[in-house]
Amino acid sequence: MPSPSDPKTRPRRGGLFARTRRFFGRRKRSPRETLARWLAKNSHFDADERRILKNVLSLAARRVEDVMVPRADIVALEEKTPKERALAAFLKAGHSRLPVYRKRLDEPLGIVHVKDLLGEENGVKRPGSGTTLQEDHRSDNREVSLLRRVMRPPLFVPPSMAVLTLLRKMQAARLHLALVIDEHGGTCGLVSIEDLVEEIVGEIEDEHDSGEALTLKRRAGGVIEADARFRIDELERRLDLSLRAGSADEDVSTLGGLLFTHAGRLPKKGDIVRHPSGWRLEVQDADPRRVKRVRLHPSRGRAERDSRPKP
Repeated sequence: MPSPSDPKTRPRRGGLFARTRRFFGRRKRSPRETLARWLAKNSHFDADERRILKNVLSLAARRVEDVMVPRADIVALEEKTPKERALAAFLKAGHSRLPVYRKRLDEPLGIVHVKDLLGEENGVKRPGSGTTLQEDHRSDNREVSLLRRVMRPPLFVPPSMAVLTLLRKMQAARLHLALVIDEHGGTCGLVSIEDLVEEIVGEIEDEHDSGEALTLKRRAGGVIEADARFRIDELERRLDLSLRAGSADEDVSTLGGLLFTHAGRLPKKGDIVRHPSGWRLEVQDADPRRVKRVRLHPSRGRAERDSRPKP
């Protein structure tokens, strides 16, 4: 009679334990993840529709610090700036609203709209204009500056606030600009309602944005430099290459979007992302919110093939 200690007659607990652990350890997908997977496989939406829907689903995880313009790139006006210089600053920046501060950016006072500035200049009273803080009761009783008279109340938000929460607050308050204040009370960034909308629909260009033609340059060794706004279909047609390596690439329409998809984040200047096709995508130029130019490095096999003399 076999002994209970015989390995051949011992119950196979390892297999049962492993199956039980896998069953209880299996992570249940959230409805958001389930919907994202369904969108990736569904053919009832075109590429642009899928991209927007995926952006909406991912927006819940985005924070203000992910989309804000950093402090170093903020264009603002000191409260005593003369109107001529203020108007010149608006023209150079290409914005309709600018923050107003006292002495330094960490003492923000309000937001001024160029229409209010022009209206005050022409003696027109704009709705909602006026000083936002209590008037200084100084002994010299100096007149309040022009910018102080026309600026509007600022909206202060923390970097950790959810993007969707800020979007609702800006809609409710009918404000287009918010100042991001860190835990020390300093100004660390700025975000516009356009920045938030672009997180859903992609980059929005108006009549004042640069209308320069997209550029494409070939360099030695088969390297290609291209504007990040180039459509992938156009690149593939003009360069005889393939940049769509899987289902994830089907929802991407531009070179910048392709780089962002494979990086899994907003890449910085100098970052290199390896594409499954063998190409290496290098960020040639970028700002804090978007990639501007991309340098494509071919695989070794393609570089050797392109370097051969044509028959």
